[in-house]
Amino acid sequence: MKVISFANQKGGTGKTTTAVNVATVLAMKGKRTLVVDLDPQSNATMALIDPLEIESKRSMSPLLLGEAKLQDVLYKCRYVKGLDLIPATLELSLTELELTRFSSGTGGVQLEKKLRNAEYDFVICDCPPNFGILTTNGLYASTHMIVPMEPETFAVYGLQMLMTNIVPRIGKLVNENLKLLGILLVRVNPIRTLTANIRYEVRKRYGELLFDTEIPVDVRLPESQKSHLPVILYARTSRAAEAYKALTDEILNRLGEE
Repeated sequence: MKVISFANQKGGTGKTTTAVNVATVLAMKGKRTLVVDLDPQSNATMALIDPLEIESKRSMSPLLLGEAKLQDVLYKCRYVKGLDLIPATLELSLTELELTRFSSGTGGVQLEKKLRNAEYDFVICDCPPNFGILTTNGLYASTHMIVPMEPETFAVYGLQMLMTNIVPRIGKLVNENLKLLGILLVRVNPIRTLTANIRYEVRKRYGELLFDTEIPVDVRLPESQKSHLPVILYARTSRAAEAYKALTDEILNRLGEE
C-alpha cells in the first residue's frame, strides 16, 4: 500500500485539488483508493461527498482520538467506484489541540495506527497548510510526499525553506522512511516569462524531483470546485483534467506501478 501526502506549509498551492483529482484518476484506473482529509477546511471532503451526509461520529476527529475504528468512518465517494473517503469537519481544529496533549508525543502517530491493516492500493492524504500535528499524522503514515507549488517568487522562497529546513527535519523527527516523490507546478500560465524562469530555477536546483507534468490555469477548475466535483469528472476533456491524468501516470511511473 502506497500512502502519499500532499503537503506544503504555504496555503493556496493546489494541494487539495491535486489530491482529489489524483485519487479520482487512480480509482478510475481500478486502484482501491482512500482519501484522508486532514484539513479542518474540509475542501477535499466537499469535492467528493455531500457534506450534509457527514455524521460527526463518522469523521476524522473520532478516528484520530481513538473513539472510532477505520471501517466506522469510511464513506463511499459519489460517481467513482473504488474511491473511499475519511471526511474532515471543522471539529478537527479542536481535535488538533486535543492531540497535542497525548502522552509521549503519540498524538502524531494515530493515523498510521489506524491505516496499518487497511486494504487499499493507495491512500491519498490532503494535509493542512502547516506542519502541525495533523500534517504530522499524515507524514508519519506516508510512504511518499508530493509538494505542489505555484510558479511565483514567494513560493520559490517557501520551497527553499521547505527543502532546506523542514524536509530534513521531517526525516529525522517524524518518518525516516518518507520519500519525497516530487515537486509539482500548479496554476501554470505558460506564456508568462516568470513561469519559465521559475521552472528553470526549480529544475536547476532540484533536478528530476520536479514533475514533467504541470497543472495549467484552467477556468474549469474553479467551476468544478463550485459544483463539488473533481475536474476529472466535471470536465473530462479540459486541460486540467488531461494534466491530472498525465500527472497520475507520472506518479505511477515513479513508483514503478502500471
